[in-house]
Amino acid sequence: MIERRATRFYFGAIAEVNDLDLRRELVGISRDLSLSGAFVKTSEAFASGTEVRVRLTASGAHFAATGRVTANVTLEGMGIEFIEVLPKDHAVLETWLSISTNAFSPAVGCDRLIRSVPVFVSGESSTGTFVEETQTRFITSERALLHLRAAVSPGQVVRLKNGLTLVEEKCRIVSVDAKPLEKRKLLEVEFLESARKFWGVKRVCDRFPFSRLSQISVVAVDTWLRF
Repeated sequence: MIERRATRFYFGAIAEVNDLDLRRELVGISRDLSLSGAFVKTSEAFASGTEVRVRLTASGAHFAATGRVTANVTLEGMGIEFIEVLPKDHAVLETWLSISTNAFSPAVGCDRLIRSVPVFVSGESSTGTFVEETQTRFITSERALLHLRAAVSPGQVVRLKNGLTLVEEKCRIVSVDAKPLEKRKLLEVEFLESARKFWGVKRVCDRFPFSRLSQISVVAVDTWLRF
């Protein structure tokens, strides 16, 4: 039985989890969150006992901590126990946990929100025309999250080409989350037209469980992320 030392709440935030030994990163969405830990929903998971560095981003604020993957490792993700949390990060965590809001109601029968699809992004950057191959992190019928090295900015229009179906569509960059010392930026893009056929799946959710990458809301992620 997995012991929980603190009350956990549904809280959806972008979660970046780094294996401290292998220097490998997984990106997902937090689900249960408490002062002592969180469950992170990912397409794969680190092994129980792995020491990690976790970074959560929500509502324009950031939380970071070192932690350890608990025995709660499933096909949906992994539990993480916070081991070392700085006072400033603890304050952010307390603020998040004090927030209460209604959960969104997802479309019934949505395909996976977390889905890795190979894509080619092309457009103009500060250094000229670029074409870059990358992978999506999350998709809906209207938007996607992905990593990109090219120097782009919010409001810019780029072209996205599905590496599997070869379908190509125009997208507008909604937000860019760039971190110091990292070459790749996390982008949220929205399609100028519906992209239901773009992904090559029968059905995907119509919305992210948040309105903007910088305005992630508290949501019932357990309901939203249907595997």
